[in-house]
Amino acid sequence: TGSQYDDLASTASPSSSPTTGSQYDDLASTTSPSSSPATGSQNDETINLVHEINYLNNQLVVSLDREVTPVITTLKNPDRIIVDFPSTDFDNMSQPMPAGSMGKLNIGDISNLTEVRYSRFKNDPAQVRIVIELNNVSAVGYNQQYIAGKFILDLNIINASKPTPPITGSGKRIVVIDPGHGGSDPGTTSITNKHEKQFNLALALKVQAILLQEPEIEVVMTRETDIYPTRSERVKLANDLNADVFVSIHGNSVLSSPQITGTETYYYQRASSKELANIVHKHLVEAMGLNDRGVKNGSLQVIRETKMPAILLEVGFLSNKFDEEAMMSESVQIKAAQAIVDGIKEYLKL
Repeated sequence: TGSQYDDLASTASPSSSPTTGSQYDDLASTTSPSSSPATGSQNDETINLVHEINYLNNQLVVSLDREVTPVITTLKNPDRIIVDFPSTDFDNMSQPMPAGSMGKLNIGDISNLTEVRYSRFKNDPAQVRIVIELNNVSAVGYNQQYIAGKFILDLNIINASKPTPPITGSGKRIVVIDPGHGGSDPGTTSITNKHEKQFNLALALKVQAILLQEPEIEVVMTRETDIYPTRSERVKLANDLNADVFVSIHGNSVLSSPQITGTETYYYQRASSKELANIVHKHLVEAMGLNDRGVKNGSLQVIRETKMPAILLEVGFLSNKFDEEAMMSESVQIKAAQAIVDGIKEYLKL
């Protein structure tokens, strides 16, 4: 109602623009030098397409045809983060979206987050705009990256709840195993409509079972059931324990490209994390028998904010028929779990 969505309005479509003169009028111009792509007529061959927009557990995830560098701006009154994708249009997400019209995501009740809305902000060339409205933008940091065809804006909104880590004085090496997602966050979807969270937990519990037999290792799980600890809680658990190793287990998916296959491992900057990633990845690729997609530096919260050697495993692509069959196989999961443990032990020199 009124002018509250002028930040999504395009002057190229005056019939659908909200009332002028609002606090967002500085964003309602198609001539804004900070966000306008290069001039020229729209060319279907060069226009990128947005296939899906999601906001879940403090991550904005945008599925695109290809990588495009967005322009990200923070604004006040109200506080919000603006993400502009130049030379980008919507695919058939729901229905054709003319410039100036708006969509909203169902975000539920999230601390410090008011709303996530999006629009086709410009016509020629097309431009997609996403607005994340917050209660206090200065209290929120963010990191951006592309993973498997998805633009990910990772917002550091800290949840107020604080898990109590287990107490240990055994002198054992502490290994934290993190089954990604869980509970209200199913993760990605497989080609046969299975949830990633189920695979993550199944494999992680097999890793736990093997580690429990290791006399020099104490294993701690971020979850053992279908619940959702926030990423901040997972980080805090590992840091409070002063863990020796952190391993987060995930499955990949690009449903629009079911031919993509393989295993990849992520670390963040630290040399110790890179060493751990190289060792565990070597064992995991051998066990899975899938395409080796390599070890990559990625700014993911659970490996960025943990203080110990930390890695995130993308075991395979649930969107690939062959990968999914292997990943859901009990015997392959046992082999993968043993490979992860072997890599951890080799890194710890046990």
